[in-house]
Amino acid sequence: MTDYYSLNDLPKLTSYRRVKQVSSFDRREENADYGQYLRYENENTAVLLDEKGSGCIRSMWFAVTSDEAVINFWFDGEETPRYSSPLKSFIKNGVGEITGDGVTYEQRGQWEGGDCFCGNIFVPVPFEKSLKITSVGKNDFYYHILYEMYAEDAPENERGTALGKAYKEAFSKKLPERKPANYEKDVVLDCEYTDVYHFDGSGVITELTVEADEETDISNVLADISFDGDTISYVACPLSHLFAEPIGFNGISTVAAHSRKENGKIIYSCYLPMPFWSKCAVCFVNTPKDGIKLKVRMRIEENTYDPDTTGYFHADFRKGLTELFDDWLLGEFHGRGSIVGLVQTCKGGQWCEGNEHFFIDGELSPSINGTGTEDLYLGCYWPNVKYDSPVAGCVKNIMDGGYSIRECFDRRAGYYRFFHDIPISFENGIKLTVQHGAVGQTYSDYSSCVFSYRQELSGMRQTDFIDVSSEASRLFHDYNATNTEQRELTSKLEGDRKAMKLSRRGLSHKNSVTSFKAAVDPENNGVVLRMLTELSKEIRNAKVKVDGVFVGELYDSEYNDFASFGDIDFMIPPSATKGKALINIELDGTFTDFEYKVFTKKK
Repeated sequence: MTDYYSLNDLPKLTSYRRVKQVSSFDRREENADYGQYLRYENENTAVLLDEKGSGCIRSMWFAVTSDEAVINFWFDGEETPRYSSPLKSFIKNGVGEITGDGVTYEQRGQWEGGDCFCGNIFVPVPFEKSLKITSVGKNDFYYHILYEMYAEDAPENERGTALGKAYKEAFSKKLPERKPANYEKDVVLDCEYTDVYHFDGSGVITELTVEADEETDISNVLADISFDGDTISYVACPLSHLFAEPIGFNGISTVAAHSRKENGKIIYSCYLPMPFWSKCAVCFVNTPKDGIKLKVRMRIEENTYDPDTTGYFHADFRKGLTELFDDWLLGEFHGRGSIVGLVQTCKGGQWCEGNEHFFIDGELSPSINGTGTEDLYLGCYWPNVKYDSPVAGCVKNIMDGGYSIRECFDRRAGYYRFFHDIPISFENGIKLTVQHGAVGQTYSDYSSCVFSYRQELSGMRQTDFIDVSSEASRLFHDYNATNTEQRELTSKLEGDRKAMKLSRRGLSHKNSVTSFKAAVDPENNGVVLRMLTELSKEIRNAKVKVDGVFVGELYDSEYNDFASFGDIDFMIPPSATKGKALINIELDGTFTDFEYKVFTKKK
């Protein structure tokens, strides 16, 4: 298993996994983000997660729980749950092999009268054929679960099957050993642009540290870093955000960033690797031009990364006022890569209620749809206490100083989230947004910074499109199906509250055999089939064959009768597609289809 807590593995990109999330978000797009599930199997049994195929849970978060609910884990079609536990006991102590230093339970909020404790489980939970998680009893809690699904041909080192050394050190509160810096420079920022480091050659920045006097404000000093002669800045953000200290010094201790006071100095460090192959230029931009003095230390190491499978480090910053009923755009990026971190500040209004919506590879409904801004950062019930963990934190308790909750609406709070548990991979771009207020209804003052590793070119491209409502498209693709009924649906897509309703015509299939031809690039590394479907009917479930060979099961159990359009991705392994310009896809099962997009993955 790749151990992203070691940091060295973060720049390596992969095409073998797809990141997804299930959560208790309000399907009616209001703010009741608790007690909501994929479905109920009976009056008292809620289904939290239901997947078929090979995958691994990497992160679980629960809040407002009790032992009146019992959580059950059903693996690989087993008739009895492998693990069963009262819910609060599970998130405090774990169960079975889901236990150890990666199981935490602590107070992370302080809303009056609320249960402000939450549990986080980072112990990987792999499954080979399927996994279903159910809860029986008092099912009115909050939750989200981040997990990854693997392509059939994914190698073992791409699968989450073991705990690495760096993971164990992170959750035992032991900071990894750092090699000493091998570059040091005193700089005086008395103009806008100050050169800090220029290098011709190959290398990796594995540490960037800034030391300043205690009274120094670094929030107006911007990092401007570019690689390999590019005139576009790859890192363009305030130093405060780069070091995950976005609202002044508070002291944080994580695997990726660390800030502390020593001998009258404040020391900020970022340890996210920054590889380059021919050039590196580091500049600081001091907008006040007021003569700030800094000591800069860096660690430059040999670059052993493969440029074909490695992303450049980026830090992309935004700030401004929110717009009514439009999500705050954290970032929108093209090409292929992975998201490895977020830093965010919020001020004004009911700003910690908004859900995150992450759209991967151009999908219409978000694979990651969450329960609240503070929950994205693994907190619970704003205003949050200060907390640090290897992956997430609230950098300051904004109630310090005797402020009331109402007064805290007008104070700025800051958060960070590093995805060492599960970097969010994408092949064809990603859009990251988060609501403000409960449903985007407030004017608030936001800032955000997204950390990612990216390549400019996409890892897949669309090579075909089948419109099920079009007779011409069906004839062209030799689309045939048994046991179908016409279906016309007027509804919305999940994750876009402001969007107008769509009206589409398609077919409902009941134990149907459906086949069609699709064009692909013969020089491929597999194919992704994306179906636009209906979420307000039965579970989508179909056995998939390509040219007569079984390649897996398309399965999706989300239910939403309010925003009923959704898209499903199915990964077809290259063993069934390599060298072919046209493939025949057969789906045998129950589902509703409106359209298909076919994407060819590049080698």
